[in-house]
Amino acid sequence: MAESRHWNVIETVGVLAVILSLILVSYELRQTRKAILGETYLQVSQQISSSYLQIIQNEGVVDAIVDSMAKKFEELTPRQQVQLQTLSAAKRFELDAYYYQYELGFLDENFYESVLLQEFLRWYPRMVYAGAWQSESIRPSFRDAVERAVTDSQIEGGT
Repeated sequence: MAESRHWNVIETVGVLAVILSLILVSYELRQTRKAILGETYLQVSQQISSSYLQIIQNEGVVDAIVDSMAKKFEELTPRQQVQLQTLSAAKRFELDAYYYQYELGFLDENFYESVLLQEFLRWYPRMVYAGAWQSESIRPSFRDAVERAVTDSQIEGGT
């Protein structure tokens, strides 16, 4: 009987040790996730800043963007058309990569709403204008999210 009590105590201690180790692993996973999220935010914000700095430092691209707001696409010079198409396609891939990170849980809802949605709304008209939105290579979930954001903004804006 004493021996069976001894084994019960050992089994209880073993179960408690397993539970405690699972709690510690869970805590470590949360800490690692927070570190990854922080690093992801930093990289995303640096990439967005870098892309805007590159845009404003290229006078031809700035002219193409400005002219695209006032002219029909066909009225742009061939060089401006290529610049705008290239920039719009690159921006589409960049935004899709960020949206994919959001889908995977590396970017939270607040970042999605305060940064990504604003970028969708800023670049969608230019992507459509330059023909970069008509591609079959756009991931369906990204296409749906952007088009939903555009539709929602039009409803909220009363247009």
